[in-house]
Amino acid sequence: MPDPSLRPVAMRGDHPTRLRHCPPLILWGLLGATLAMAASGARLVAGERPRQEGTVLAVQDGQELLVRFDNEADSVRLACLQAPRPEQQPHAGDAQRALEELVGAGDSVSLELRGRDVYGRTVAVVRLGQQDLGAQLVAGGMVFAHDGYVGRCDDLGYPALQNEARKAGRGFWRSHPEGIARPWNLIEQQGGNQLP
Repeated sequence: MPDPSLRPVAMRGDHPTRLRHCPPLILWGLLGATLAMAASGARLVAGERPRQEGTVLAVQDGQELLVRFDNEADSVRLACLQAPRPEQQPHAGDAQRALEELVGAGDSVSLELRGRDVYGRTVAVVRLGQQDLGAQLVAGGMVFAHDGYVGRCDDLGYPALQNEARKAGRGFWRSHPEGIARPWNLIEQQGGNQLP
């Protein structure tokens, strides 16, 4: 008989959602994290994901920004996408330059918070005004749509944007109709010890 103190919690990966059991301590931790986000100034509206405003300090690569919230800087990884790996030149550099063209130091951005990864980075959909930076990168063929890293991304429509970019031959799809090696496969081939 299953332990009655365990509660089912949804998990996401590259596979359909599956359930596993989670001790109540973790559930309390999630509640604490939600309260901490609220105390930090993140807005939470019923039915929406928490949001937070920040100022871009730097573009770190094709999928990561350094953003200032109040008086602290934090690395923010764009959610639901994967940029080419540094060894995938010139595509990694192209992705970074494309992100630098969309946003720069001093720009005010809005973050739709998706979580915090095991590397301590905030994972978020980042918008400059109404413009979703991730959507622009995917539509331009600069990065891959990828939900295996943070899960639940089906509300964004990135796969459809990627399909359009592939059909139109934009970005890395221009010279590689099937696309370049998938970055997540490279990470796995190299032992999974690299920062995604």
